Order: sequence, then structure tokens, then C-alpha cells
Amino acid sequence: FAVRGATDDLSALSEVLPAIERAVRRILRERELAGTIEQLRAHGARAGYQTLDTLDADAVAAAVKAVYAEHGRLDGVVYGAGITEDQLIANTDPESFQRVFNTKVSGARALLDALASLPAPPRFTVLFGSIAAVAGNRGQAAYAAANDALETLGARWAGNGLNAFTRARSST
Repeated sequence: FAVRGATDDLSALSEVLPAIERAVRRILRERELAGTIEQLRAHGARAGYQTLDTLDADAVAAAVKAVYAEHGRLDGVVYGAGITEDQLIANTDPESFQRVFNTKVSGARALLDALASLPAPPRFTVLFGSIAAVAGNRGQAAYAAANDALETLGARWAGNGLNAFTRARSST
């Protein structure tokens, strides 16, 4: 049997599917995060989660100061900002590279600067990176570069006598 307009419907669907997949991944990440926060709280931790534009250094600093002011300390920080815009480097425009790189690196730098301004540093700081920094993934040159730079930032922070490490994970 024949379906009229099937080609148009499939074309429209192929344009919408990536947005749907991104939304589903975001929802699943948020559920996992909420579950982790609840597990920490069940063990007596006072844990929270901040969502903000990591490229806004003032917003990052304000969030760090607000948490410190509310609790009188900040015991630990886990940083996991990052985006991917996978494409071969030959097809990557400078703006795309900068978006991917700066979301992870400039955001981490803003966070570390804000933490350094506190009266007492956190007992630990974890920067979530990716194995892509070492092994690379096809189409992820910007992401790999960002994660390599993140590793350097974490090493510098730790080199200043502060407790920090970068945790590489799969980028998928």
C-alpha cells in the first residue's frame, strides 16, 4: 500500500529526532542526578545542584558565594559542564569549536577562580572530563581539546596544594 506524503513526514521526522534525543538524554541525566542527590542526602550529606551558564563568571562566583554563605563552608564540588557538537574538524567552524571548548574550560576556570576566593577551599573538587582527551572520538576534536585543557586546569589546582582531580569518563 502507499502512504501519501510519507517522504515529507519522514523528512520532517528526521529533522525533529535529534531534538527529541537531546531532550530524552537531558531528562535521563536529570533523573540520575536527582537520584544521586537523594542517595547522598539519605546518608546525611547536605548536597545540592546548581544549574547555570558556566560562561557567566559572575553567576558562577555568586552561586559559589551563596552556597558558602548559606552553609558556612563548601566541602566539595563536582563540575560536569560540557557540550558536544560532533563533526569532522574540516567541517568545524571556529564558533562551534569555541562553544564546545569554552563551555567546559572557561566554566571550570570560572568555578576554580570562585572557589579560590573563598575563605577556605573545598576539601575536594572533581572536574568531570572525558577519555576523549586521550583516546579521541571521531568528530570530537573540540571536545577532546576541551577535556585535555580541563585536565591541565585540574592539575594546576591540585599543584597549588588543593585537593582536586579530573575524572575521565565516556563521552556517550
